Amino acid sequence: MRNTKVYWICQLSGWGLYGLFSLTISRIFQGTSTLNLKLLLFNMIFIGLMILFTHLLRLQLKRRQWLSLPLSGLLLRLLPSLLLLAMASQLVMWLAMVYVVHLYTLAQTSFVAYWGYVFYCYIILLLWASLYVSVTLFRQRQQQEVDRWKLEASLKDTELQALRTQINPHFMFNSLNNIRSLVCEDPERARQMITNLSELLRYGLQYTQQERVPLERELEVVQSYLLLESIQLEERLQYTFEVDEEALQVEIPPMSVQLLVENAIKHGISQLPQGGTIHIKAYVQEGQLQVEVTNTGQLAAVQKPDIGIGLRNASERLRLLFGRSTLQLLNKTPDTVSASFAVPLALQV
Repeated sequence: MRNTKVYWICQLSGWGLYGLFSLTISRIFQGTSTLNLKLLLFNMIFIGLMILFTHLLRLQLKRRQWLSLPLSGLLLRLLPSLLLLAMASQLVMWLAMVYVVHLYTLAQTSFVAYWGYVFYCYIILLLWASLYVSVTLFRQRQQQEVDRWKLEASLKDTELQALRTQINPHFMFNSLNNIRSLVCEDPERARQMITNLSELLRYGLQYTQQERVPLERELEVVQSYLLLESIQLEERLQYTFEVDEEALQVEIPPMSVQLLVENAIKHGISQLPQGGTIHIKAYVQEGQLQVEVTNTGQLAAVQKPDIGIGLRNASERLRLLFGRSTLQLLNKTPDTVSASFAVPLALQV
């Protein structure tokens, strides 16, 4: 509806301006300041016919879908059609001027003059068609670009949602197993674990449907998770935080840090009889938030490290949200493993 309204505004105003321009030029060449009635009627008929025939051409372009054809195919159809329209419009105009409004007599017309007007009308129609086709193709390309971005955004949201559905059950499964293992042997500890788990579940319900959360809120959840795990692992788990104040409000994908910590415990601390230490560090440097989780342990040296489904999902979410993934997992020292990622501050909303 809006496109049709814009079309008619352009159509009527464009041909109206052309009519005024034609009248002005004609009066200048005639050397008179008075408005000639015949000249006015001639221009009114011509403009009316041009509006009618260009609209018929537009309907033909849309109905036959000529604009979807290659340029050669479009020209092969458009150029002969313009000639036929020019001949038809001038024939109608000649009949109207001679037999309807009686501006001219049959003796005042000639075959040569008719073809001269046909050629003039053909040029006018060709200019109109060139402008219309150019504007329409430009608008179509713009709409295709918008549709492409909408599709990419929809796919991105779908991918993010799919990743979230994989991450949340994985975390809940581990937590519920921890609670089950203590229900019989230590009910008090089980209740404490349930309290911590409820905080984690609350966070999941509130924030996992969002693309980003402040680092400060994420670290609160990490603290609850570590308290939950420390009840099970006891003195085998030690942890420390080193977080700059300016880093706390930087937004990151939910569960990003928690997944690194979970991975450090599952594949590092829990595998060592003596346990170990987890160190969580976050700071801003060179326009990026740097987050690093180090833990006691070592990656296997004989094979490429497998970061597991949780960390692969975290890496993919970083790529979807920020255009690239910076998550790295490596042996930092002979007895520590480092998992880290960076978030560009320039892409913060």
